[in-house]
Amino acid sequence: MKILYVAHSAGPQGAGFALINIVKGIQKKGITPIVVLPSQGRIADEMLKLNVKTFHIRCYNAIYPPYNSFRDIILLFPRFIRTILFNYLASIRLSKIVKEEKPDIIHTNSGVIRYSGNVAYKYNIPHIWHIREYQTLDFNWTPIGGLKRQIELYQNHNSHCVAITKDIFRYFKLQDNKDVVIYDGVFPKDIQLPLPSKQNYLLFIGYLKKEKGILDVISAFEKACESIPDNIELWIAGEDGIKINEIILNSPKKSRIRYLGFRNDIYNLLANALALIVPSQCEGFGFITVEAMLNKCLVIGRNTGGTKEQFDNGVYETNSEIGLRFSNIVELSDCIQQVTNGTIDTLNIINNAYRVVTSKYSIENNIDKLYTLYLSVFNNAHK
Repeated sequence: MKILYVAHSAGPQGAGFALINIVKGIQKKGITPIVVLPSQGRIADEMLKLNVKTFHIRCYNAIYPPYNSFRDIILLFPRFIRTILFNYLASIRLSKIVKEEKPDIIHTNSGVIRYSGNVAYKYNIPHIWHIREYQTLDFNWTPIGGLKRQIELYQNHNSHCVAITKDIFRYFKLQDNKDVVIYDGVFPKDIQLPLPSKQNYLLFIGYLKKEKGILDVISAFEKACESIPDNIELWIAGEDGIKINEIILNSPKKSRIRYLGFRNDIYNLLANALALIVPSQCEGFGFITVEAMLNKCLVIGRNTGGTKEQFDNGVYETNSEIGLRFSNIVELSDCIQQVTNGTIDTLNIINNAYRVVTSKYSIENNIDKLYTLYLSVFNNAHK
């Protein structure tokens, strides 16, 4: 079986890491992967290591351009035309690849691109749509044609949708007779983990932009600093999209906030942190939440989206909370104070969280379920 994977990003965010894990795992099942990326980048580098045939097709997310400023309004129409034009050209290029490679299935790695689904429909190739984001709730994006149109596309008989959480499945009104929920695979079962050695810092890891909640973290930490030990710091790691150094410089607690930049040692950072804060407005799944729990790091998470679902899974599995939930800056500040002042039993929470994630979110579990789906889709297409 040959599967053509189409990605919306060449970067190492959650969807990119998930794609790398899928390709590695599916090769072991005897499936031949082919990957289409929008550009060179870290995913392309990984595909080269895996000896996976890779193509590059520039595309844009099928969302309306932003209109948050006067400049955005002026550029709205040109940006929209650019999106339509480049995605049309992308479909032409992908059509050529499909004719040459003759894949059995086209697997689109994100819900925000459409051109691959259009090509699959044109050539009557089964299409799997991996829906990793709400678009509206998490990034404040508006799909072209609106949410109703997006749902109609997902319900197309030629597409089988994989939702990464039950809540995303419900949000897009997916169908039990053809769509499934498969949690992302985050780690191999035989992974070697660093030994925790807790230090006096709280941690944020992720892409730094407003929707990811980093500004709320800083505000809550500033508020909590009035009541927590003076040696507690906030460490921030990730790609900067909001001029974070300027924000820190203007903070009254700047001496206690450190920006680490993009890091490759996040497991060590997690193992040694007092807690990881996951403040995204509505996280689709939350790779970093699982990675924190795997590394015996307490998670303080916003009670929405995929973060809430992971917490809820923990309550179902253990009859107790596996993280601290918050809904606003005041509650987040309170959570920070509880953790740093030692007023809660963090060890019990951490151990329960570790037990839950190791049973649910391994790469092997993810690949086995995807492989079952591939076989079903392939067999149905060849009846």
